[in-house]
Amino acid sequence: MTNLFGNHRQPSAQAGFVLLMVLVVILLISGATVLLLNQNTVDARSAIYHHEQQSLYAAADTALTSSWQQSEHELSSMITDRPDGWLTMLINSQPESQYPMVKSCDGWRSFGVGVSDGHHDLPKTDCPAQSLGYVWQVAYALPVGEDHYLHHLTKANDAMHAKAADESPKVLAQHRHVLMYGIAVQHRAAAEPCLDESLLHAHITSCLIDQGVRYKLVAAEWLVSVYQHDPAEVDSITASVIKLRTYDLRNVRE
Repeated sequence: MTNLFGNHRQPSAQAGFVLLMVLVVILLISGATVLLLNQNTVDARSAIYHHEQQSLYAAADTALTSSWQQSEHELSSMITDRPDGWLTMLINSQPESQYPMVKSCDGWRSFGVGVSDGHHDLPKTDCPAQSLGYVWQVAYALPVGEDHYLHHLTKANDAMHAKAADESPKVLAQHRHVLMYGIAVQHRAAAEPCLDESLLHAHITSCLIDQGVRYKLVAAEWLVSVYQHDPAEVDSITASVIKLRTYDLRNVRE
């Protein structure tokens, strides 16, 4: 018997196939669109992240630039001629069992004197938050003993000074390893608990990393030697400053 309805099923199957293909194409286009949007989002976030990182680094580096650009002679003259200079105050401060420090929020136009135990700085940082975040600089003075890696340099410096001054090497000498840090910290509430942490040897970075706060930290080092020719005379002081190095302390989670 002839199937009178057979000719009507083929167009229906073709239409279903076409519909299926259309759906597949729509799904492919939708998937490609989602991937493109996701990639654009990732690219935008990456651009914002790198911009913030560069801004933090520029702020931290600027915090050190003025001091590092000063010549050794200018810094030596500060010790002998400016009793109110940040380096003079740092070298002359000798707290017991703690490290003397000076801290500034404005590139040493003004500063405060404090102490550090290597874990916490006193007083706590109270620099006002900028649009970028918190920016400040701190300098510490560490004694240079016989077991310090700079000891051999101090002995050579002492000998050169005594020879230049035509004096005995028994002149009273004080040597300090000065470490200065410039830091820029992302402005977030999570940063608050870290603001009293010491910058000495980058101690603060553990707290900032644990809190998930981005930052940039740079450092500079000098060897400062102060010679007193006559203990009875305050004016019989000469100073020597040697630039050692400047460097960037990287965030290990970047």
